[in-house]
Amino acid sequence: MPTTAHKPRQSTFSAIKGGYIPPEHLQISPKLKLHRKHDRNLDPVTFEVIRHSLWNVNEEHGATIQRLSGSPVAMYALDLNPSILTEDGEFVFFGPYMQYMSGVTDTQVKWILENRADNPGIRNGDMFLANDPWVGAAHQQDVMLICPVFHGDELFCWVTNCLHQYDIGGITPSSFCLAAENAYEEG
Repeated sequence: MPTTAHKPRQSTFSAIKGGYIPPEHLQISPKLKLHRKHDRNLDPVTFEVIRHSLWNVNEEHGATIQRLSGSPVAMYALDLNPSILTEDGEFVFFGPYMQYMSGVTDTQVKWILENRADNPGIRNGDMFLANDPWVGAAHQQDVMLICPVFHGDELFCWVTNCLHQYDIGGITPSSFCLAAENAYEEG
């Protein structure tokens, strides 16, 4: 029986070799103003009140996703996680659900800061939808909604959520595509 030579798969993502790894100091467009003010004299009681309030906001965020999504993945498997991050993509809180999901959210936020601050820009009311495993998702079915929060004209923080989707349009139902030869065939 004749054999055919197997040609090696070419990377669909040749422009991003090995994925995105954020540098120690992000290269953010000067067009985007970051909120950098802080109170060095914050007393411990006020700090704890603020910390627990943010913790509660983040937990309510996750509970709201569970109730409103209509997804059994969110309701029963808890395959989701909300996060609050600083203006430059460092974690403040992430939810008590699937921890690995939040563990990659900061990478996606930092990529947006470096690659979208200038074009198309990051503005109040924007929302970014992302599922790129070469940048910040664990796999393509984990879809992130990433929202910048502004105070005046300065970027104050980021609120994100990541939720596993049943099917994102791959070549097989449920988007678990073992025969996929590139990322586009996965969905």
